[in-house]
Amino acid sequence: SKQDQHNMSLVASGHGGGAMVPGLQRRMDDRLRPWRGGPAPGRPEKSHRLLGSTVSFRHIAVASCFACSLRCHVMKPRNKRGRTMSSRRIQSMSTAMAANSDLDAKMDALQSEVARLREEARLLEVAQASTKEDKRRAMFAASDLNGSGGLDKEELQACMRIHFSIEMDEQSMVHIFEMFDDNKSGELELHEFNGEAVMHALDQRKRTEALARQQQQQQQQEQGEKASPSDSKLWKDVLAGGNQDDGILVRLGSALAYVLPICDGIQYAWPLALILPQLLPILQTFGGIESFADTIPFGVLIWFLIMDYLSKQPWVPPLLRFNLGQAVRLDVRMSLVTLFIKFVPSIVGSFVPLSQDSINQGMIQEDPTFASLVLTFVAILMGVLAFLLLATTVLYSVVYSIAGSVPERVPFLSREIAGFLGLHHRSSNLEAN
Repeated sequence: SKQDQHNMSLVASGHGGGAMVPGLQRRMDDRLRPWRGGPAPGRPEKSHRLLGSTVSFRHIAVASCFACSLRCHVMKPRNKRGRTMSSRRIQSMSTAMAANSDLDAKMDALQSEVARLREEARLLEVAQASTKEDKRRAMFAASDLNGSGGLDKEELQACMRIHFSIEMDEQSMVHIFEMFDDNKSGELELHEFNGEAVMHALDQRKRTEALARQQQQQQQQEQGEKASPSDSKLWKDVLAGGNQDDGILVRLGSALAYVLPICDGIQYAWPLALILPQLLPILQTFGGIESFADTIPFGVLIWFLIMDYLSKQPWVPPLLRFNLGQAVRLDVRMSLVTLFIKFVPSIVGSFVPLSQDSINQGMIQEDPTFASLVLTFVAILMGVLAFLLLATTVLYSVVYSIAGSVPERVPFLSREIAGFLGLHHRSSNLEAN
């Protein structure tokens, strides 16, 4: 009917509650367009075709309405989510802008604080510089005793001693005036004087001198290590300074210094006379000297102390000092050997019996045990070896001393004497020019 056609046209045109799908719109238009091949005017249409079309259009209209409703319900939450996301983005952007503004404010505050601290540091430096300048001027005015407007060597020396507790010698004074006396007037004027700079210059000079001495000692040590043992050098080139007398009396005294250790060790040489009777006159001579020294109360001790005293005196010729010191130390070592040989039997006897009682013709007597015999043999052997070592050392030292050379190659002893006299180890043995 006309009413149904009107309703379907409204639905097709989009007035039925929403827009229609484009394909469905086109299909509805084709259905509503009159049929060109229809019946002639006045001829009735077929009712069954119209009824089918009406039912189809109703179904289409219902589907279209459902599709429009579904589209509205689906799109509305999506648009709402879009608006929610946009609002969150705007909020996060506003929060970030607020944070940036706070950061800028903090940076400005920090820069202001840094500028303030720099200004305070500058003012403090200016104040310190002013105080130091005032102190320097006051120190200069107090040290300029004659009011000449400059400090001479005596005034500068007194100034450094009073204000900096530094003692300056003549070489230090010359060094300071060479550095600070720009106009070479012989006085340090106000613009040339700076007590702290003078103190630092003196410290630097001391360090430089210490480094130079260390390098020189190292070079001397390297040269000494490279020296050939076959070379020789006179004693006066080894022991510099002091009395440099090397006459025959000094050489003879250097040789006679070894009489003391020979006399102390001669007691261990008597077994050698049984093997070499030719040594008997020599042994008797030194034995007589020892007996004469023993007749004087504490004679050997007084002899030892006199030799030790002379070895420490700088006015004694160095060659004689060296041999006296070496002879004293040889005598000390022989005394230690004597003490060892005397006390070892007592120590061993506390563990092993060294004697046993026996009856001979009704008399009780003590006989040595086998351990005592072994111990006596070992003591005699040790004494003989000690004397041979002593005699070899004394012979070497006497020959070198008579020749005017330093007997410095005795193991351990020469190193000790060289250190005592301030000599470098292995310093000699290059022939003097």
